[in-house]
Amino acid sequence: MWKYKIISIILIVFFNEFLIYRIQKLTWKETKCTNDENCTRILLVADPQILGNYHESFYARFDSDRHLAQNYKVAVSFVKPNVIIFLGDLMDEGSIASDRQYLDYYERFMKIFPVPESVIPIYIAGDNDVGGEGGEQVDSRRFKALFGNETFWNVHDVVEVIHFNRIEQNFQQVSNNSSKAVRIVVSHFPIMETFDDKMTKALEMVKPHAIFSAHNHKSNLYRGDLQYYKSDFISEEISFLLDRLKSLIEIQVPSVNYRMGTLTIGFGQAIIEDEVLHYTPLFIISRFYQFLVYLMVLKVYLISICCRCTRHFWRKRRRVKYQQLTNVDVFPS
Repeated sequence: MWKYKIISIILIVFFNEFLIYRIQKLTWKETKCTNDENCTRILLVADPQILGNYHESFYARFDSDRHLAQNYKVAVSFVKPNVIIFLGDLMDEGSIASDRQYLDYYERFMKIFPVPESVIPIYIAGDNDVGGEGGEQVDSRRFKALFGNETFWNVHDVVEVIHFNRIEQNFQQVSNNSSKAVRIVVSHFPIMETFDDKMTKALEMVKPHAIFSAHNHKSNLYRGDLQYYKSDFISEEISFLLDRLKSLIEIQVPSVNYRMGTLTIGFGQAIIEDEVLHYTPLFIISRFYQFLVYLMVLKVYLISICCRCTRHFWRKRRRVKYQQLTNVDVFPS
């Protein structure tokens, strides 16, 4: 009996810790390019927020890192990206870390999210990386020294990626709307939720075809103009003819970290070909569901043990004890 229980436990652990990451990608929709030479495949990673040393235990960091790494590996193999964009909040405690800790977080991040040699990596800072939320002082020097200081990326003259840095209010003009390339604006903070004159002028100058943002840990589509927009949840693939858009579109990518207070987590996949944008959220299974499986299995085993002990107890109580009679005449006189 115990042999079968041990085998079942091994199978459950194998499914929960290895197989489930490969199975979940079967729910993702694959978008194929008609011409690979004119197609740009982008993997979007939002708010990975690798856990820090101040507020989290070693096990919490280890488990979160492993969950991120396993899902990222599967996502890269599925999307086969030309570009990977990390949309800020790469670290959870970067803004309060010492220089030594910051470097350790950077090295951990690079181990969790390795970028293939043929892929262009784009890293932008979030408030947890450099500060800037709730009046916190901004210091981006360490981030720029390790992840780079670029604000503009040209991808094979087909796609231009422009960073609108709302944290430092830096909307450096590096492109204009006369370019024939598809212009993508990336920002950690959402753009269309809050406008000011400086950002409005930058948007009017660049006229981006699409905006990608993060921070709120949601899978949302903002659509409208500088005065009015509406927001909708993105649950499946959406497509846009970029040369015919008459309004701004902003796609908010959900967090990939299950510790960010939401069960809806995942990556974003953007395919740009012939001025057509296909965007698909690649939802992943929250680690909490995997923990729930373990709790359910543990509950079943505990109930089984309790039932067995209860049966044994009542059998013992009901057992009739016989004593051997001695010196008793079988046929009394």
